[in-house]
Amino acid sequence: MGTSASSSVQIYYNRSSNFYSGGERVDGIVSLTNTQDNLKVCDIFIELIGELGYTTQETRSTTDSNGNSTTESYTEYHRIPFWTDRRSLAQSKDGASKTVLGPGIYTWPFQFSLAQDLPPSTMPNPDRYPHIKYYTRVVVDRPWYKPTMRKNYPLIVFPRTTINYMNESQQPIYFGDQNRKKLRLQGHLSTSSIVPGQSLCFQLTLDNPERTVIKKIRASLVQCRNMTQDRREDIILRTDLPGVVEFSGSSLQRNFELPVSSDYLTPTHSFTTSQRNRPYNFDLFYELRLEVRTHGVFTKIETKIPVIVRVGPMNVDPIASDNDLPPSYTSVVGN
Repeated sequence: MGTSASSSVQIYYNRSSNFYSGGERVDGIVSLTNTQDNLKVCDIFIELIGELGYTTQETRSTTDSNGNSTTESYTEYHRIPFWTDRRSLAQSKDGASKTVLGPGIYTWPFQFSLAQDLPPSTMPNPDRYPHIKYYTRVVVDRPWYKPTMRKNYPLIVFPRTTINYMNESQQPIYFGDQNRKKLRLQGHLSTSSIVPGQSLCFQLTLDNPERTVIKKIRASLVQCRNMTQDRREDIILRTDLPGVVEFSGSSLQRNFELPVSSDYLTPTHSFTTSQRNRPYNFDLFYELRLEVRTHGVFTKIETKIPVIVRVGPMNVDPIASDNDLPPSYTSVVGN
């Protein structure tokens, strides 16, 4: 019987949530259930890994037996470990022989300490590229002729305190734009920074001397992840502003509030790491995007206003990932 069918390994954290702040301790137990008579292992260890992931678009060429060449495009996935900490759990004494485990349940405690200045996990959608993500991985290293057992569990790392921003983050921010029909959009955000659970408050002024019919004004809060090699945008919220549908008046001034969910959002930040003397820069930022849609061709207005998202009160409900979270530590040690 193969290892995957007869043996299983689990990680149990000592808390019900997978949220940790920089500087905290990550601890729990690793449990190995073995049903084989003699399970030979070279090493059993657990790692805590911080990963910067990004993609690049590549091409490759192939030539068939007739000499015809074809070129195809594909996506290359890159994973750069910028933080790795490892703990050996069970290793043969001389490092060369193998440890033999009989049937039963084996447990080992583990403990890691997170650095204070780790960059925060990318949320929401932590598995999409580019990203910063963290996970623990337990490895049961077996002889070369046997498959190695590996299992990952995600962690969400967030800053203990607010990341330093410019002093202007609490000041109003002004914006404006105009189309070729002299429709002018102006306004200001009451503050250029928010925390999850607050509302984006802004005032809009429309000058519409030609009484262009405005279909609607759409507002979106967008999270942008940016690297030289890769870029991604996620819509955090999107809505059509009330009271501005098929509007044809000559002017309008109105205040709006966009409530932002209290669910955890990665704060605005920048991170730099390197591998083989090559630097990698990761920027995560937010924009409020306003789109004025009008009747006619090439007449809409689009404007982008930077918004700083700061660290706020944590909603620490566990977050699902490709790997399900383990049961709680207490449920294991209590059995």
